[in-house]
Amino acid sequence: MGEVGETATECADGSYARQTIAFDAAASGATQNTSAVTFPVLDDDFTLYAVGLCDALTAGNCWIFYNLPVPRPYVAGNA
Repeated sequence: MGEVGETATECADGSYARQTIAFDAAASGATQNTSAVTFPVLDDDFTLYAVGLCDALTAGNCWIFYNLPVPRPYVAGNA
């Protein structure tokens, strides 16, 4: 998991946008998203190194992020 105070670079692809996610009510300290999160097809090749959960569609705060154990490459035009 990311450490407090660490920074990350958010994807700069013109098609990228943070996605809205809804969660079930927490029970016993746990919750889950209520539906799949779908991102748009991107215009440029890039490599994904981490994923994060933020509290706003723009700016806001990053609550948590996870560094992937193996970076994941994406090719433009693929989902």
